[in-house]
Amino acid sequence: MSLQQTLLGRFSSLESDVPAAGGVADALEVGQVVDEDGAQLDGENLAENDLIEASEEAEVVEEGAEEGELLAETAESLESFLSAAQAAKKQGGWTTQEAAAYELGINVVMSRLGGGARDVMPSLESFGSSRERINATASVENRITDTLKKIWEAIKRAVNKVVAFVRKWYLKIADGATRLKKRAEAIRKKAENTTGSAKEKKIRTALSGLHVNKNMPNAAELKAHLDKMTEVVKSCTSGKLSKNFSQSCDDVVQAIEEQVEAKSGSTKGLTALLEVNTPIASHFTDDKTILAKFPGAADGSTGKSIGELPGGKKLALVIPKSAQDGSAKDINNAARVVMKVALVDASQQKVEIDSSKEVAILEPSQVASLADAVIDLCDSVIDYRKEFENYERKTKDTLTKIDKISGKAIKGDSEEENASLEIVRAVANYAGASIRNYGSSTTTVINYGLNLARNVLVYSNSSLNQYKAD
Repeated sequence: MSLQQTLLGRFSSLESDVPAAGGVADALEVGQVVDEDGAQLDGENLAENDLIEASEEAEVVEEGAEEGELLAETAESLESFLSAAQAAKKQGGWTTQEAAAYELGINVVMSRLGGGARDVMPSLESFGSSRERINATASVENRITDTLKKIWEAIKRAVNKVVAFVRKWYLKIADGATRLKKRAEAIRKKAENTTGSAKEKKIRTALSGLHVNKNMPNAAELKAHLDKMTEVVKSCTSGKLSKNFSQSCDDVVQAIEEQVEAKSGSTKGLTALLEVNTPIASHFTDDKTILAKFPGAADGSTGKSIGELPGGKKLALVIPKSAQDGSAKDINNAARVVMKVALVDASQQKVEIDSSKEVAILEPSQVASLADAVIDLCDSVIDYRKEFENYERKTKDTLTKIDKISGKAIKGDSEEENASLEIVRAVANYAGASIRNYGSSTTTVINYGLNLARNVLVYSNSSLNQYKAD
């Protein structure tokens, strides 16, 4: 099987899975009628079902992001062999012994994609005489160049996979947020109409999904967590909704295009992307323990987190070492982690939660306050649909343009031009990774936020059920 067939098999396009064209808002369902306890009367379309299905779509989004990372890392490794071949060709080419050594390394790299050294290396016998060595080394250069083109095509398909499934995810998660909002409104109304005293002081409820350091947060702390998640969701989506995102995408495309035409190693295309990523990072604080959660983080990177969050979790990200004045390697290292938000365990050890542990009952006024916070969080997700299609359209358009431009950044006429074009390809990879990771990070943040909201409503409603009129 050829490398092209292997790549098509493992990283196939998912365009057939993209929902039919049409307004996102039109595709969303209206929240169903709920009873006085906030339970939906339509048992087939529960908020829980939407959250579960959205989680499944988010897993595919993460899978696409991981595929893109694998392809990018393989391309980066091949870049080093390409540079070696280009340099050796000017020195008379690789000897048989040198070719054998490089063949071992290339075989390891290509095996990540299901290929091998045979995909880019001629037989070792081809490196015999002086003339043969030059021709054989030139052949390696050309084959690696061709392989990089094929890998870029596969990267594009992986990114398209993320974009496609972010759309499918959003259709589910926004519908779930609408239903969850209806439930919160009903629970708030119930709280406002609740009088009397509680027949019990403590209850058993969703402690595993709400605990912080094994204990149930009080009402004020839970509200603070909900408010924080609302702020983070708005930051995730506002960068995409604003004109700045659209303008930044245009700036990146223009910068990369100018670099290709000039065969310049400038990295100014990174500046606009870093500005887009700033809003969400502002919510995170330094956390050295996070770096261990991101194996791809290079020396000089900064770990950050929001936590400890309910459920014993942290939202974590890494601010990569500045690559604006760096080498292609620096830029590719930064691309591995740029704007990649992960939900990780807050504790380094496994935490066992006592499901039989009882927690304090919330007061009706506290329930009403928490319901308001849940409504605000749901609104931040629902409001995103107004501009989601614009974001999706702009993302696809930008990636398509970057793809076309990068196809030109393959081979220069000198060692300096080849080094510059390597940086151009790295910047293009950084741009694709940034957009891809931003999409998958949004799914991570919103999924956690709405599941937190659901657990808070369970706790709230269970508390209200303990009250009886005096």
